[in-house]
Amino acid sequence: MKRNLLRLLAVTAIVWLAGEIIYTRENPEKKYTGVILDETTDKLLKKSCFDCHSNETVYPWYSRLPGFSIVMGHHVVKGRDHLNFSNWDVIKEKNPEKIVKLWKEIVEEIDEGEMPVASYLMLHSDAKVSKADLDAIRQSLVDNKIDITKKGKHDDDDDDHHDD
Repeated sequence: MKRNLLRLLAVTAIVWLAGEIIYTRENPEKKYTGVILDETTDKLLKKSCFDCHSNETVYPWYSRLPGFSIVMGHHVVKGRDHLNFSNWDVIKEKNPEKIVKLWKEIVEEIDEGEMPVASYLMLHSDAKVSKADLDAIRQSLVDNKIDITKKGKHDDDDDDHHDD
């Protein structure tokens, strides 16, 4: 019994240390201070997306627990790698066509219930994007003359996902 407890403590310490070594809980300095789309959409993105898709991650107390630190660190690194709203200005400047592709992906991921990820929503239920929120994003895209129903020249997605 004592030996099993010591093994459990050792494994827990190793997992915790691995999480501490692999993933930092410090955010890069660069923050995007502009408007991504409009005030309403930006507010929703900050509430539902920024913890994994920006340099403004809020690390809760449980991000220091063994296992959680690794999972959360991986989600943040992967999320920022795919889309980092803190770099939105750079993306717009260097590859404006990519903005349309990103909006299309954002809407599809939310529409299909893939984003925010279920494990995140378990602890952050306020981050859930409602149908009304998604409709507001779609309307903001229309208002900003961003048509995500057309294929961009860098868009290799198939044509079976169209908005009404």
